[in-house]
Amino acid sequence: MPFESPRVRRAVTASLGVLLLAATVFAPLGTIAWSHQYTVEQVEPDDPQLGETLAWVDQATSCYPENDACELFYSLKDTESRVVTDSTYHAAQGDDQKTRLVIFPDSTQEFYRLQLNPYENESIRIGLTPISNATALEQASTPSGYYPQGVQNLVEEGQIRTNEQLSGYALWSHTRDIIAHDNAYYRQDSFTYRGSAFGGTDFHRLVLLAVGAVLCYRAGRIK
Repeated sequence: MPFESPRVRRAVTASLGVLLLAATVFAPLGTIAWSHQYTVEQVEPDDPQLGETLAWVDQATSCYPENDACELFYSLKDTESRVVTDSTYHAAQGDDQKTRLVIFPDSTQEFYRLQLNPYENESIRIGLTPISNATALEQASTPSGYYPQGVQNLVEEGQIRTNEQLSGYALWSHTRDIIAHDNAYYRQDSFTYRGSAFGGTDFHRLVLLAVGAVLCYRAGRIK
């Protein structure tokens, strides 16, 4: 019979072994080559939740009517700039000295660029200029070049699987920055970690790996 030919048996055995090895890596069971998976999500200017997204970054201050710390910003909303003392301004800012963007999300999302002009007499002219969603997103973002190469690769590719922790990802989790890269904006999406605990899925992957390797080995021995 044709199947009894050594060449045919070798080809069939090798093909089956390669198929099992491929299933070990690419089947829904997953791959044994990675333990960390990182993904990012693109942020668009027309995102209805943009205000909530930008409110987390250091460059923005989100103001609600019940927030007394935003009293100064509310007094400037839709009005001309005014001169206040440094102490008044810093009291409004609190510990947050990086604000470039002020958000009023109470009714409709409204974004304002903070305008500052300090004077030598310990006073400062402060004003708010209305800006578009796209400008607000740009204003509150951080260029990818400020982060290590691992994060730069992640926003470039959208997803990374690796057996090591991604450089800069822990920093990004702390800052919650919106990262600007190649004229687009990204935030963290999901992180998956598969620990070293030996579970059922790992067992099935290793069985497939072992059987596939044995079949490939046997194929090379068929004469």
